Amino acid sequence: MKKIAFRKNKLTLQTIGKKRFYTGVTVGLVSAIIIALFFNYTRELFRYLTGSIADLLILNKQEFLFYNYVSSLLSSVLGLAISIAIWMNNKNHIKRKDKLYKQQAVTNAIFIFWLALMVVIRIGHSMSVSLFAFKGYDNELNLYGNYWYLFLLIPIVIYLQSWHTVSRIYRTKKWMLLSFFSCLLISIFISKITSIEGDKINNAYFERYEKDYKYVDTEINNAKINYKIDYSDKTIETLKKHTQEALENK
Repeated sequence: MKKIAFRKNKLTLQTIGKKRFYTGVTVGLVSAIIIALFFNYTRELFRYLTGSIADLLILNKQEFLFYNYVSSLLSSVLGLAISIAIWMNNKNHIKRKDKLYKQQAVTNAIFIFWLALMVVIRIGHSMSVSLFAFKGYDNELNLYGNYWYLFLLIPIVIYLQSWHTVSRIYRTKKWMLLSFFSCLLISIFISKITSIEGDKINNAYFERYEKDYKYVDTEINNAKINYKIDYSDKTIETLKKHTQEALENK
């Protein structure tokens, strides 16, 4: 009597193919680095746009590190999605439905890849142009302080969704664990080689309004000497916002 195997087979290097496996790893890693560079340069471009319209969006050290690691983690899971799409696009079909499920896995990985890119770019563009660049905005929507967990949920959803259809074909528990820790290590590596300092944009912005900042400092110093008035650091920071616009509208 012919035995019918109801249990899913394990995902192995042989079922993927060695050449296809290493090709997927290489393409995924290179893609992750390129995507991380794209995210970092785009972030600095959006920051520059805020300085051209209103006050420059300046990130402190903790915020900069947080967004840098998040972009690296997001890039690594997007690279993993590309790797999975390459791995599943093979001809090693054990069961009759494997071909269909593999096509679904490839389509799903490609879809989640482009969807995530579209969402991140759309949200970043909308917030930097219509919110952060709005004159009078004073960090009312503090994403880093109040909604930091949303930035971690996006990579987690992409990671789980990328493996979802693959798990319908193979037993992938070990591969999911291995790829999870690999993404963490790769994201740390990518964050080191793709990090972009924002000092150039910050310095260029400060140099543009250097004369106006000196004027504010002079008047604050005069108020302290002549009228014994001390301003808090927050007040001084507020006075230096839109200094050029204030002078032009006199």
